[in-house]
Amino acid sequence: MSTAPLGFLFDLDETLVTYDPEPAGIFAATCRACGVATDDDDDLLSTFGTAIREHSTAFHHDPFLAATRHLVDTHDLSVTPERFTRTLLRTELDAMAVPDGVRETLTTLGRDAPVGVVTGGHGPVQRRKLDRAGLSGAVDLVVSPVEARAFKPDPALLRLAADTLPTDRYVVVGDSVEGDLEPALDLGYETVLVGSEDDRATHVLDSPAEVPRLVDLFARDRVR
Repeated sequence: MSTAPLGFLFDLDETLVTYDPEPAGIFAATCRACGVATDDDDDLLSTFGTAIREHSTAFHHDPFLAATRHLVDTHDLSVTPERFTRTLLRTELDAMAVPDGVRETLTTLGRDAPVGVVTGGHGPVQRRKLDRAGLSGAVDLVVSPVEARAFKPDPALLRLAADTLPTDRYVVVGDSVEGDLEPALDLGYETVLVGSEDDRATHVLDSPAEVPRLVDLFARDRVR
């Protein structure tokens, strides 16, 4: 393996942070907290999921609020969109956890290599997560669809990160074969796949809790 100067580009959700409950549970908890009584949470979640994708891909300045307005209007819910949106984002933050050693790992890697976060989520929300997780100070750059004007798996997000943090080699660390692994391979980058397996990945980690292994896996390569 080459010892050329190395940079690390991380996905965020389910790579550096985890959630308990997962998204469906977060949405259901938000409904309960807002007094939204329904016998079909799946229908509400489906409506919201479709709307958030549509407003995100249209680069709406606040896709969560826009999607919630659609949800409230479609299902005639007795809650304001603003309250539901605030509660949803707060509930997601409360469900988020940072596995032991992740903060320290980013700091250690960052001593010798540029470290970026390349996320498919809405930029302002993802930055708020990084702040809450205590990870903002350990990364040099955050790239989201807002900056790249593109969505995963478009390699444009990784390309923008690489243009901003130039070095000779990149390792992309993420949990999605389609969203992280394949665009990284398209650009000729090395890859670490988290939580799933694929023979094309340079390394595989069983879960975000194993992210600290990166320090040893690339110890000889971390040269600016």
